Amino acid sequence: AALYQEHVGHVAAYVLRRCARDDAADIVSETFLVAWRRRGEMPTEPMVRDPRLQPFAWDSPWNLPIGAGAEYVAAGIEAPAAGPTAEEAIIVLAPDAPERKIVLTTTGWGGGPPRCSAVDPSSQRFGGEALPLPLDFVTEDGEQARYPGHAGAILAADGRTVYQTQPLHLCIDGTVVSRTDYPSDDLLTGDGIVGAHGGSGLSSLGGTVRLADLDADRIPHAIKLTVNADRFLSQAEGGYRWPATKADAYATDGSETCRYGGDRPEVRMGALLALRPDFDVEALRTDFARLLARALVEHGGYVVGDTCRDTVGVVTEWSPEGRVVDEVADRYEIDLAAGEPSNCTSTTPDCDYSQDMAAIVAALHVVDNNTAATPGGPGARLAPCAPSFADGTGGPPAGSVCG
Repeated sequence: AALYQEHVGHVAAYVLRRCARDDAADIVSETFLVAWRRRGEMPTEPMVRDPRLQPFAWDSPWNLPIGAGAEYVAAGIEAPAAGPTAEEAIIVLAPDAPERKIVLTTTGWGGGPPRCSAVDPSSQRFGGEALPLPLDFVTEDGEQARYPGHAGAILAADGRTVYQTQPLHLCIDGTVVSRTDYPSDDLLTGDGIVGAHGGSGLSSLGGTVRLADLDADRIPHAIKLTVNADRFLSQAEGGYRWPATKADAYATDGSETCRYGGDRPEVRMGALLALRPDFDVEALRTDFARLLARALVEHGGYVVGDTCRDTVGVVTEWSPEGRVVDEVADRYEIDLAAGEPSNCTSTTPDCDYSQDMAAIVAALHVVDNNTAATPGGPGARLAPCAPSFADGTGGPPAGSVCG
């Protein structure tokens, strides 16, 4: 019974992603029947983590759960009129793929021709270094017309170095384009802080909601959020706070439509937003919202970008393995790109999710003592810390905040 209760959600999520919904219950039942019959063969080794699914050091801001001594300050973020949305990060962790060079796109975020057609082949990213990028992975599907953020993370052939760039597009004609390079990180030992979210300087890879999170029915890390800076991000102290390394260049520019206009100094780029432990997750209507809410209770969510419109976004994976937005549509019947308004009245999953996110957003708090010295706040952690990698490295040492 204990084995079933611990793993049934994960097994069901895995099956639903790969099989017809009508067959899922029978497959899950058969799986546990076989597991019971062969229980003597079940492994007893401790849990390990795959660095490609949950990267970086155990005490990276993305991996460290919130502490019991966290100081919560109400964020004052209102339900977005346009409803919630998703911002996709391009994640390519295929070190054995053919290597291709990335060239400059001259189209940024202010309009202009599609990025895959506005190319300067003479200007190559990363000093002309070729990186592993599968030939059959294409992200040019019309999304470029909206000039999305598309922070990109690419795992080098050494299997450790993560190159980061924005906005990354893999075009139909085989060209790979981007605009700005950012510092690289180490998949195993890096802190996961620096990266290609241009408004905050935070990691492209860390905090992204992954396909594996859906399979596990649990997000074991902080997530990444984008908010409307004009309404909610403060200009205090330059408009950002740790672990962000910057704010948008227009943050304090009074002539810019998207300048930061929030009145709560705690709510800045890089703020760790969280739900208090007493938030009623089970009162939410949709399973996907509950998945996000549990992550926001245990690990929180970092503000990494500005939506520049009245919406709140969650950063999700788009990789050669698939897209979280597609999996959420298939599994939960929720269109993350549509964003039903929060005042919707229909009985559809989209409306239920929008109302769930309105409740979550209204309940968000800033963990105000989240600093480099006390990440997540001090004290015992609200959830298990990231386990070691398969070789025994990467886990929390004895006597740590997780010990």
